[in-house]
Parts: sequence; structure tokens; C-alpha cells
Amino acid sequence: MEVKFRAATICKMEIDEGEAFSILCQALGMDFVMDEDTEFIIKPEIQDGYIEKCVYVIKNGRETKYDDRGRLFIALRNVAVCLCPNCYFRGDSYINQVEQIHEDE
Repeated sequence: MEVKFRAATICKMEIDEGEAFSILCQALGMDFVMDEDTEFIIKPEIQDGYIEKCVYVIKNGRETKYDDRGRLFIALRNVAVCLCPNCYFRGDSYINQVEQIHEDE
């Protein structure tokens, strides 16, 4: 006997932008983006011959590498600033930074 079953289910939830952003950060494994109790800095590192930006955390006056996705961290912090203009980290120097690319001529 062959049984064919097809179901289409749509689930709709009303969530605000802040909750959606929180879910995104959790899905990316970067829920520390909104951590208010931690001081983060971005430092360049050479990885496989390329300069990458890494996230460092400062605890007890010491810098410790936290994550190697610094560019994603910066982008998510920029989104957070747009969603919540009164973010405590609004003035951090790596927020809204503009990078210039110099090409050799």
C-alpha cells in the first residue's frame, strides 16, 4: 500500500527587531555581540597570509582572543547600534569604521 502525504505548515510569530537580531546572533554563535559586561577590542592578525580582524576580550587587564570573526562582529555591532541607538558601546572606535583598500598601480 502506498500512502502519499503532503503537508504545508506555516508558522507565523510576531517578534520585534531586537528579538530577531538576538535570534540571528544566537544562530551565528555570536550571542556575545550584545554582552554588556565585557570589553571587546578588534585586532588584526595574519592568518594564512591574509590580514584578518579578530575579537579580543579584556579581562583583568589582559587581552585574550575570543573569536576570529572580527568583521562579522563589527557588522553585527553596527546593526545593534541601528536597532538600539542608546547601546552602551555606541562610541566604540570599531563601530561604523570605514576601510580603505589601496591598490598598487
